[in-house]
Amino acid sequence: PDNCTNGKDRLNFQCIDDDLKNNQSSLVQLFVVTSLSGVWIIYLAYYNSRFFGFLLTKVINQFSKDAFISIGSFSFSILTGKLMFREVYYITIDYSLRIDDGYCIFRWWRPYEFSAWRKQKGHTRLSVVISNVRFHVYNRSAVYSRLQELFSDKQPAKPAKDTTKHSKRAATTTSSQTTTNDEIGWWRKLFPVIKFTISHGRLSFGNKYLPNTLVVSFGEGDFQYKTTEASNPFDIFMHALEGTLGSLRLMLVPSLGYDPSFSPPMIGILAIHNEPPPRKMGEGYVILRSNDVDVSFLVDEPGKILQSVSPPFNKGNSTEQSSDPIWEIGLRFGKRSTLNYGPWADRQRELLWKFFYPPDYQPLEVTKYPEVGQLRMAKNMKVAATLLKEADIDILFTKDDEIHAIQLNTSKGSIVEIDIPTVTTPTGYTSHIWGQFLFLDTTTSMQYRNLLKSETLQFDIKSHYPITWNASQKWTCDVTATKASVGLVFAHKDFISDLMEDWSSSSTPDLLSFVPYTFAFNLTLREFELLLPSNQYNWMDCFTKAKENAFAGIYGQELLINFNLPFDDFLPTTFTIPFHFNLHNAELCIYLPESNSSRHIVITLSRSCWKCLLVCLGCIRNGSMVFQGFLGGLIDPKEWVKCWEVPSLQLTLTYTWHPIPTHQSKPFSTRGKQSILKQSSHSTASTPDLDDKKSVQLQKKSSVKGRVKTTVTFDPTSMESDEIRIDLVMGANSTLYLYGTLLDLLLNIKENYFGCDDMYTDFGAPPCGWMADDKTTCTRLEGSGFDFRHLNSTIKSIFTLISLPLQVTVQVNLHEINGVLPIHYNSVYKEAPRVKLNLLSFEMDKNYHQTRLQLLLSSLEIELNDKVSQSDV
Repeated sequence: PDNCTNGKDRLNFQCIDDDLKNNQSSLVQLFVVTSLSGVWIIYLAYYNSRFFGFLLTKVINQFSKDAFISIGSFSFSILTGKLMFREVYYITIDYSLRIDDGYCIFRWWRPYEFSAWRKQKGHTRLSVVISNVRFHVYNRSAVYSRLQELFSDKQPAKPAKDTTKHSKRAATTTSSQTTTNDEIGWWRKLFPVIKFTISHGRLSFGNKYLPNTLVVSFGEGDFQYKTTEASNPFDIFMHALEGTLGSLRLMLVPSLGYDPSFSPPMIGILAIHNEPPPRKMGEGYVILRSNDVDVSFLVDEPGKILQSVSPPFNKGNSTEQSSDPIWEIGLRFGKRSTLNYGPWADRQRELLWKFFYPPDYQPLEVTKYPEVGQLRMAKNMKVAATLLKEADIDILFTKDDEIHAIQLNTSKGSIVEIDIPTVTTPTGYTSHIWGQFLFLDTTTSMQYRNLLKSETLQFDIKSHYPITWNASQKWTCDVTATKASVGLVFAHKDFISDLMEDWSSSSTPDLLSFVPYTFAFNLTLREFELLLPSNQYNWMDCFTKAKENAFAGIYGQELLINFNLPFDDFLPTTFTIPFHFNLHNAELCIYLPESNSSRHIVITLSRSCWKCLLVCLGCIRNGSMVFQGFLGGLIDPKEWVKCWEVPSLQLTLTYTWHPIPTHQSKPFSTRGKQSILKQSSHSTASTPDLDDKKSVQLQKKSSVKGRVKTTVTFDPTSMESDEIRIDLVMGANSTLYLYGTLLDLLLNIKENYFGCDDMYTDFGAPPCGWMADDKTTCTRLEGSGFDFRHLNSTIKSIFTLISLPLQVTVQVNLHEINGVLPIHYNSVYKEAPRVKLNLLSFEMDKNYHQTRLQLLLSSLEIELNDKVSQSDV
């Protein structure tokens, strides 16, 4: 038509069809081609990568027999060198790896050999970016298959698949050990630097049969892998992986699908493992967290042994043996780093460890030293953790359903190093943990918070494990604190006892799982101070930096404390622990608050005495009233008064007690014990499960004040007594400054630490008759109607320990004591009156029936010198 030729009607389908027919086509073909093009574009944009992912999944799973692999989508571009993937799953019977999405970029256009400046700038040919990676370990089938083979009467016909896989992997590793530096140099040049970026990562260890799962999560991670020169000339090169982790969290999270009523007996879950955590933060109990952590992983690629060396694992003169390949992991924690640990977390750690590393009760195999021509081996793995900023450490435990804590604050520069052996010698292997805390400040959750302040605190722990699993182990712990300030009250004894009780095992002793060990402690305090609150009736000011408290302080150059815990006997009749104290160059000083009427008199008398430049004082020490190394953490050092100088002192405290093990059908936790006690205290009815005819009976008698007294009907002397023996020897030439206030404070210390006033009361606490929040302070005594007949043998064993009689033997020997009576300087006396005593010996024997005391004194010399001449008389 004419309208088609002149172009007036271009959208006429008849005109379009005529033009297509002239070109040997049609309108139908146009619509078909256009639809197919649209479908093809949509397929390339949305479905091509998914189809390739589906195809790769099918192909890979045809060759993978021990794992399931799934790839949601897969695409690549040759021009840009980019490979993209999404929803990648790798699942086995032991672990699973899941990646939401990611991509790799291979920069093929960059030169094959990188120059030095490119390496310094961090240029890379290969970079990997991953988003939301999750790695979950939930089983160890190969280990349990081996245990089944060890303990089964009949060996299985076919080995486990994982064992076969492991053997194949070992054969592959053995065959690849002949690789030389020239053969592997090409990929070092092709990939000199590889960068990894992970937006979110999560590592989990646990399953639904465990109450809690250990989770390590981080927000962002940037890593860089490269190879550098080896740490010694005998190895090929070093693998170096360095990076930064953001928002690191190490948590114990409740396991999904866990049923407390169903637990396999082989796992060994007790009722105490199902208790809730003392503190829940977010998903669960956060053990470790930090805003940023720098990570470094260094491993030497071992070379071959070229010559014979000394006997295996013995220290020889061979240079090649002394420079072993290194295997190190470095962690540097940044801002807001905190560590929360305690008995509950340790029980969960032990449960996870026993599940993933179950004991096989077999002797360890001695590692064979490589021969000439074989690859060298690393003998240990070192893990070092360093603090770049201040960090907080909380040790949490529970008592009476209340949370208690020991808070530690340490400064930057603190470090902890762990040495994990990778070889076994004929005598076993030894693990080593060493560390140092700088400017450590330790407090408690009690009302009296002060416990320990130290400029440096070093610790060194070594644990030796023999070849046989139940042979005697040896543990040593060396702790050294410099410029330490320690504040102690009697309530700390109960506080630490509650911590140890919550941390100790509540299960019935089992000979089949008993492992003997000896724990040796060596504590050293250098330039220290020990502050003992000495208020009358143990009233204390806990909130105004001790301005209203009287103190007796011990300051010294060095204090050595040694004791051993020999847990090498199963259910011993008696248990003896000797504590050895060695004190050198110490002074005893006192502090009196403003409220004390003797404060100004004693301080003025002490200052006047020092200004006299008396010969009996020995030296002025720059006019100071106290020891030069005194720290004075809470109070001005000028307000202290020196009372006794001691060059050396040795104290031996031997504690012997009769351990009473618990026997129970179901283990009771600390909270379980307290809940039973509370139920028994509010109920007078007999419970069948807790009733026992042989239990202790109590008779209630009303007192004049309306309270209820409880009278024990059994005889404590029917049980053998525990014993404490104290031997104290003071060196010669000690100087005692005789202040009357010192005697008053010593009597207060006797009552506050060994008498009826051992529980302190805060000035701001409510009056007695009201319950205080702190269980270490004054509480109301009331007749709760408690009856021991409603307790089973487990709970009664606790009270049996308390009811055991105690025998105390004390022997004190003080040699050559020089006494000085401080006076105000005047024109009459030439010097202060002096007293000299060559020997003071005191003995005490105290038991349930009687107390015997004996005091022996040598001749006493009293010297009085004045300026009055005979002519003036």
